[in-house]
Amino acid sequence: MRRDGNQRVNNIDKHTNTPLSTKEKQQSENPDDDSTQGTGLIRQDAVKQEQPDHETRQTSYYKPGRFKRITASLTSHRSREFLKNPMVWLEAAALVVLIFYTAYTGRLVTITNRTLSELTIQTASSEKAAKAAKRAADIAADTLSESIEQFRIDERAWIEFDPIKPIASYPPSQGFDAWAFKYELYPRNVGKTVARDVIARVGNVGSGGDTSPSSGGRGIQMFQDGLFKDQGTGKRVQLPLVLATVLAPNTATRAPIAMGGTEPKNGFNSYLTGRIDYSDVFNIPHWMKFCVVVVNTAGEVRNCECCNDEDNNAELPPKPKR
Repeated sequence: MRRDGNQRVNNIDKHTNTPLSTKEKQQSENPDDDSTQGTGLIRQDAVKQEQPDHETRQTSYYKPGRFKRITASLTSHRSREFLKNPMVWLEAAALVVLIFYTAYTGRLVTITNRTLSELTIQTASSEKAAKAAKRAADIAADTLSESIEQFRIDERAWIEFDPIKPIASYPPSQGFDAWAFKYELYPRNVGKTVARDVIARVGNVGSGGDTSPSSGGRGIQMFQDGLFKDQGTGKRVQLPLVLATVLAPNTATRAPIAMGGTEPKNGFNSYLTGRIDYSDVFNIPHWMKFCVVVVNTAGEVRNCECCNDEDNNAELPPKPKR
């Protein structure tokens, strides 16, 4: 009943209160149909244009984040089943241990390298210090050796002869037309300490030439060194004379060395020559060679052109090579 009443009311013109025809009824229900349709199309286009942005915003809003995806993955049935396997936890624990062990090893390697670098620097410094100390020790040892050497040279025994003069002269005689002379040679220790085991090898050498090395000097040197040997026995010609077992400083031997010579005549010269051997208080062996020649009828002598020499033996044993 109500619906029929409403329909009837809707079919009456509101302005004239007269029934509407079918066409008028349609126009009243859809006024401005063309404009309405146009407006509807515009709205539909606007809705269609707005819909993608809205859907995009809605899609981005509801898109799950990375953490949620990870959480969802971990809470899935497959993940739960996977985590129930004890080997997974064992491998995970081993991986954690390996990570910590790797970190610890890396730290240990860093510390070791740093320590090695410091040790290398310290070693280089120690080597430099050791070389400097060795150099200083070598300098000190050399200085001490030089001091000892100089001290021993100053304190050692030195053998020289007292002035050589004839103690007797013999005039020319039948069969020998030259003056002859007798000499006594006294070796003396002019050093500051004793000389030990003083022995002498002496002899008279006659020569018709000078005493240069190319002439009679070579023979004198060989005689002094005891190089002349007996052809039959092979022993040295001159025998050593023991002058003193110990010879005190500034003291001459008690027994002299008796020798003879003649004046120079007809190109013939007479030489008094020999060699003295001894040891000093530091047990270093020494020697002294001498040679004098008679120069006139008074029996005076002078040193030969050669063959007066003495050793330069070091007072210390040779130093080992460094």
